[in-house]
Amino acid sequence: MTRGLSNWEALLQAERMHRSLPPIRADSDLTDIPLSGAQRRLWFLHQLNPASSAYNMTIQYRLKGCLNYKHLTECLGILKERHRILDTVFYEKDGEPYQKTVPQPAAVRIERLDCLESEMEKQALDWLAMEINKPFELNGGSLFETVLVQMSPTEHLLIFRFHHSISDALSLDIFTNEFREIYNALEEGRVARLPELPVQYSAYAVWEQKYIANAGNPTLMDYWSNKLASADTRLDLNLAAMPEAAGPTDSECNYGGELPQDAYNEMLDFIKRHPEFTVYNVMLAAYRVLMFRYTGQSNLIIGSTMANRNRIEVRNLIGFFANTLPLTTNVQTEDSFFEVLNKEKETINEGIAYQQVSFDKLVSIMHPDRRPGENPLFQTMFTYVQSGKTDLELSNLTVEALKADKSSSAFDLTIGLNDTGSGVQLFYEYNNDKWYAASLRQFHYHYINILQQLLQRPEATVSSHMFLTAEEINKVIYEWNDTCTDFGCLDSRRFISQIKKQAAKHSHLRAVFLSEEDNMSYEELDLASDMLASRLMQLGIGRGSLVGLGLERSVELVTSILAVIKCGGAFMPLDPQLPSKRLAHMICESSCALIITQEQYAALFKPMHKVVLVGISSYSADLRCEIVHNEPVEPSDLAYVIYTSGSTGTPKGAMNSYEGLYNRLLWMQQQFGLDETDKVLQKTPLTFDVAVWELLWPLLHGAELVLARPDKPHDPEYIGNVIVERHITTIHFVPALLQQFMDSFPIESCISLKNVICSGEELSTTLRDSFFSKSAAHLFNLYGPAEAAIDVTCWDCAESRGHSSVPIGKPISNLRIYILDKYLLPVPVGVYGEICIGGIGVGLGYIGNEELTNRSFVPNPYTRHPAAERLYRTGDMGKFLEDGTIMYGGRTDQQIKLNGARIELGEIEAVFRRYNRIKEILVHPLKQNNGGQLMIAYYVSDKEIAAAELRNYARAYLPAYMIPGIFMRLERFPLNRNGKVDRQALPLPDVRFKEASSALLPKNEFQEEIESIWQELLSLEGRAIGIAENFFDLGGHSLLALKLVSIVNKRFNTNITIMELYLGEFTIARMADMLAEPSSAAAQGQLTKSVLSQLGMSLEEILQVGEGTLGQR
Repeated sequence: MTRGLSNWEALLQAERMHRSLPPIRADSDLTDIPLSGAQRRLWFLHQLNPASSAYNMTIQYRLKGCLNYKHLTECLGILKERHRILDTVFYEKDGEPYQKTVPQPAAVRIERLDCLESEMEKQALDWLAMEINKPFELNGGSLFETVLVQMSPTEHLLIFRFHHSISDALSLDIFTNEFREIYNALEEGRVARLPELPVQYSAYAVWEQKYIANAGNPTLMDYWSNKLASADTRLDLNLAAMPEAAGPTDSECNYGGELPQDAYNEMLDFIKRHPEFTVYNVMLAAYRVLMFRYTGQSNLIIGSTMANRNRIEVRNLIGFFANTLPLTTNVQTEDSFFEVLNKEKETINEGIAYQQVSFDKLVSIMHPDRRPGENPLFQTMFTYVQSGKTDLELSNLTVEALKADKSSSAFDLTIGLNDTGSGVQLFYEYNNDKWYAASLRQFHYHYINILQQLLQRPEATVSSHMFLTAEEINKVIYEWNDTCTDFGCLDSRRFISQIKKQAAKHSHLRAVFLSEEDNMSYEELDLASDMLASRLMQLGIGRGSLVGLGLERSVELVTSILAVIKCGGAFMPLDPQLPSKRLAHMICESSCALIITQEQYAALFKPMHKVVLVGISSYSADLRCEIVHNEPVEPSDLAYVIYTSGSTGTPKGAMNSYEGLYNRLLWMQQQFGLDETDKVLQKTPLTFDVAVWELLWPLLHGAELVLARPDKPHDPEYIGNVIVERHITTIHFVPALLQQFMDSFPIESCISLKNVICSGEELSTTLRDSFFSKSAAHLFNLYGPAEAAIDVTCWDCAESRGHSSVPIGKPISNLRIYILDKYLLPVPVGVYGEICIGGIGVGLGYIGNEELTNRSFVPNPYTRHPAAERLYRTGDMGKFLEDGTIMYGGRTDQQIKLNGARIELGEIEAVFRRYNRIKEILVHPLKQNNGGQLMIAYYVSDKEIAAAELRNYARAYLPAYMIPGIFMRLERFPLNRNGKVDRQALPLPDVRFKEASSALLPKNEFQEEIESIWQELLSLEGRAIGIAENFFDLGGHSLLALKLVSIVNKRFNTNITIMELYLGEFTIARMADMLAEPSSAAAQGQLTKSVLSQLGMSLEEILQVGEGTLGQR
């Protein structure tokens, strides 16, 4: 059979390189045969977790008919004699692994099922699954086994079990072909026709260690160093969160499918027209394009297997030869599929030509950033097979190949293609911590869709193809955005009408309360706002006029807002506490008509603009004036402008319309239902758009608006007392302020609270759970930028508490949420994209900044009239769950680069939020004098947490380069006037926060003796090693660690295990403590999945600590 590509030029170059090496000799004088490089890595992995079945390889068949047991046994005996690797065992000597052949009888383990005939099939398949996932014992145990499950005298299951350390994919085909030939020859009484085997695998292992593993070809090293220098070694894709709304994690990790015949025929037609490309080339390029579209990563490394059998001596030998190469091709958004194909072809050819580099050597020269649970160079594998005659056709038997359902995977995603000549079978093996069955099925269909589109329009840019199915597009674009609600006309006059309706209905009820001396009834408020509106209209304020409000929280503020609305104008908050230059910029850019302010701020605003002073006066019905609107008003009229910070350092004014504002308020009433018995506490600064609904919503429905004192907006004790004393039923908190409030005031005493609404920052699951443990109120998480009318999504936090983070929910009435890629195409469910907002709540743009408006507010391609409705691109990341619920994923621009590595600060914060001792966390980059950056993690907790404890926790989820350098505990985070964390006010670290020096020298005989061993192993003779320095930071790796353990155990007559060392800091100090007090060492036992996660390492990560992770199949 033929594997991979048949690119003769590249193959010949690789062949010539191999011919320059000495031949493989059949005999060796070595008593102890070394393991090959690939075998060594698997052997080490087994020491850490003997229960792993990730590297089991099996072939299984159902046999019907008369099975000849004698011939079966003889056949296996011949195979073992030909391929002595099948009788190989591993052993350890002085900390080094070796292999030897231990001839064993060609026995078949026979299992007879004892059950009812009706249960036979199920029990047989259950037994098959158990055998497939049964771990091997690599320390002296057999690495090959044959199992026969007898279902009846004429029906059996035949299972061949190999450990990957003695086999690869081509070896399984060699085994199958030879087994078929030998068994049939025995049945037919003839001599089996088999190729000669000049050497055994042990000879290859000796040769490889001598000429390949320990030798570095500069040309090869230079090629791979340059090729991988700017490649993405990490796959930014995790779809494990998708089933949060659907169910638990799958136990299986396999999926199989077929390439539809029409797609296969299209591909053959394409290759016929373009013979320079192959099936492998086309399928790999399409896979790369799909990964590019899923992740946005333009230079992702994809592992692909090369048979690595250039030596003629090993062509027909069973053994672990396969080598996996990290293939990377740069995909640009404007590339056509033709361009990607040609790039991929060049990458493949070069990979073949330069394949004679072991995977561990690549890892050692690349020093990639290591991340727990991930392979160091890539997390996705692509394998391609052109299948020959490998079916097991046996004399007098009907044979059916059975599927192998494995329960673990070595990579995040492996896709295997079997090109049968008449079609392509696709097999997927996935890490069920990153994927689940539904997400893999979705991916499979996307692969087929994009392949067909690329073949049909190969000249089009790869970014222009829509690969979602029609059903998916309908769901994410239309079905989940079916929020149409008829609220009627939403202009300013209806707003005024509703206010007057409440004034007539509740004339003597209190509308606004600041204090016993400073409050108004609904009738008084309506009268006062009428009078101010009349005055404003005399000054020329009308439809479209923008009025600045330079007011602190007060009754006058509420009066002024209503007065501006009654004029048909728009209001713009001007916080008197802002710097005068910032205020001047806002006033100038917005061209506001005039400013309403109070006496104490007149001196601030008068030099800037025309000012109208307001103050508390006596109002009577005699002074009421009739407000006459002479010009028509429209729902799209400007209602208010909120200035927010801009990335350029200059604030930008977001404009919102009356229809957007009124729609938002009517949705809120529909959702929460205020009435005259409710009291809403208004404590948010008017510069934060939450204040708009706090001020207006209760007045539209007869509730009481309670104003917090302007000098105590964030005082937890004051807020708590107001809630209790004024019987507040509804309140808003930014999550950081809610945390501070709950830390300082017994929220359980706030029994009047019915609804607590959070927005403005990400709400953590820890805070949510803490809230529900203390309060019976409802908790809601809302999301919305200032560029839309306040909030656009809502989530009832009581709906489900099984999510890893708190969702932001689903769109509110008449709003639409799209999760799109950078080309405004929808991304799949479970994949992060940019949150884009459509519908009635989308703002009018940025005042006085047309260029920025056109960049952020774009035509909505998903409406009948794209030019008539705009889409706001938020710059926030989000993803859909299976039921349409939206998860927030941080900012698209919340990234820093540290030592060349891209880091998402939000990802680091999310990891620490899950630590039960941390209440709040904020990771902040600090520029250093040398131009570099240092990450500081500020956290709030009940007590100080040792930095070492936090680092140990982080290692379970983050690579070393993403772990903050300094941890600082704060009693509480500093907040700005909007209640958000004020990053500028965070304290800078000083010397007392620095870690103890790692250069502390050994102090006792244990430490000194261990230091000398380290110096010898690490080739650091003459260099003092600090007792707190980490073994791996000094150049150690996994195999050296095993050697170290062996030497220490012999020298000190102890029994330290490698597992115990991985359970903590790998330092001289800790090793010495383990020797001095053995009982303090970690409990011995098997490394289970939970223990590995506590270590900060998965099985793959343990392997990464050394020279690399297995990349072969």
